[in-house]
Amino acid sequence: MNTLIVVAVALLALSLVYQWGARTSRKVATNTGIRLHSRAGYHGLLVAMWCAIPAGITYILYLIFEPMIAEALLRSFLPADVAADPGATRAAMDRMRNIASGFGATGDITPFEAAGAEALTRFKSIAWFALIAVIAAVGAIGAALAQRQISPSLRARNRVEAAIKIVLLVCSAIAVLTTVGIVLSVLSEAIRFFTFVDPISFFLGTEWNPRFSTVGTEDQGQFGLIPLLW
Repeated sequence: MNTLIVVAVALLALSLVYQWGARTSRKVATNTGIRLHSRAGYHGLLVAMWCAIPAGITYILYLIFEPMIAEALLRSFLPADVAADPGATRAAMDRMRNIASGFGATGDITPFEAAGAEALTRFKSIAWFALIAVIAAVGAIGAALAQRQISPSLRARNRVEAAIKIVLLVCSAIAVLTTVGIVLSVLSEAIRFFTFVDPISFFLGTEWNPRFSTVGTEDQGQFGLIPLLW
């Protein structure tokens, strides 16, 4: 199924759930005659969150475990001689994935490759429909539980704002950790570089003519940084 269609359906479902929660809060306020702690929009957001979070967790688990199960399924179709060779195993599994995806494979397709590709196609179809069913079920259960909690004393605004703070903290942590990872990666490669090139020659050298042993010569060239900066 097209990813855009899935996103559009998910957004439509969340918008309906949001309206359901907001309408329920207005109904509760009308029936009880008591002013609710939070506005109807916050109740709608709370119900939508309770729908989206379990569905999102389910989808993340699917992304984690589905490739593992698919790989184990493909390995079960490998003959013993192919499974004993890591290179042949990787090549055979790539061919089966290509056949299952419709891209095909060069050369003759062996019986085990055809059987594995067919099983993989069937598994992906079943897994996809099962994912949709589970996401719909957990989302509906979460929304129903949140909708039943709506009452004049429910502090929906506080819960929504707390959830937003958590999301912002997670996003900030991801940004910081990504920056730290980039710095560590560059630092490790720089340390490895200076095991081959003298730091003094690099920072104070006046000739930039890099060559490596892969070009067929023993001389690695000159790595003076000054002319490069100039």
